[in-house]
Amino acid sequence: MDLSEYQHSETVTIARPAEELYDLVADVSRMGEWSPVNTGGEWEDGEHSWFRGRNQVGDRVWETRCRIDVAEPGKSFAFTNCGAAGAVDMAQWGYTFTPVADGTEVTEWWRLLPSYEGEMLRRDPNSDIPEIFKARLVAAQTGIAETLANLKRAAEATR
Repeated sequence: MDLSEYQHSETVTIARPAEELYDLVADVSRMGEWSPVNTGGEWEDGEHSWFRGRNQVGDRVWETRCRIDVAEPGKSFAFTNCGAAGAVDMAQWGYTFTPVADGTEVTEWWRLLPSYEGEMLRRDPNSDIPEIFKARLVAAQTGIAETLANLKRAAEATR
């Protein structure tokens, strides 16, 4: 399946230095302060290479095990959601931080990975993959917009 349409990114300018914004985003325990889905996370190791994220939508609560792919302070933070057991690369999330005259452009991006479809079919062979993928895209679009707006509000309030 062509996954090129199942990715999304948005950018917002925040009147704070890139290093400070990176520190906020890379502290996975705080993500619940701005994400509409993630309620927080905790590091699984001292090297900060894996974390467990907690999520909730309505009454549905779940955890994911996530692998850090990029951790460049002040520049980029990205991770792969590897499912509940940490065994299947499902989706990638990331942030880039670009200094500009009035602060930092923060870009949040998301994309589904090829193994996502197989994992959905493994869980339920009758899965409606196009509907699931469409729902994930809509959730990412609304979630990224809300996360960035909340991050901007929180970061600029601490000036």
